Amino acid sequence: MSVIPCKNFIVCFLPNGSHYIQSYSLTLEFINIIATIMAASFNYLSEKDLVFGYKQIVWYYETQVRNNSTGFNKNRLKRFLDDNGIDISTSVDVEKSSNKVICQKRKSHFYFTQKEYDIPLILRMLRNSFAHSNVQKVKIGGYYFILFSNTYGGKKTFVGQISYSKFQDFVNALKSCRY
Repeated sequence: MSVIPCKNFIVCFLPNGSHYIQSYSLTLEFINIIATIMAASFNYLSEKDLVFGYKQIVWYYETQVRNNSTGFNKNRLKRFLDDNGIDISTSVDVEKSSNKVICQKRKSHFYFTQKEYDIPLILRMLRNSFAHSNVQKVKIGGYYFILFSNTYGGKKTFVGQISYSKFQDFVNALKSCRY
């Protein structure tokens, strides 16, 4: 089963190809239920990782950023990225870059088709990755990474990977950049 949470409803796709829509109120309790259901849909992400992703990314974006994307300090994020060896590239052909991401051992990198990035864009792309089951945990060169991707209109608009050990710090850094 695959589940796509939307603002006031979810779409559940069943293995037989059918689907149904269920209304809901976006609450932390509901997020725990969705993470449990989706554990089977994600490649090697634990239930704990999924709950973190849904609470700290999807829920945060939907309740705190979607309707108010101002008030983030990009310089604070740049310091975190530099201190942790995380690169962000913009204006790239993400389709071509998606193969490069996986090949870069021990490298945390994000590729965007947009000309510039900001913190709400990163949060939106991470939100979309979790909400649409486009996130997985893989082992590359003896290290674990979380891989993300986002597709819009049939084209990839974002791909990235981050060291599993840095993932939660990265998400917390994104959120702490708000003033």
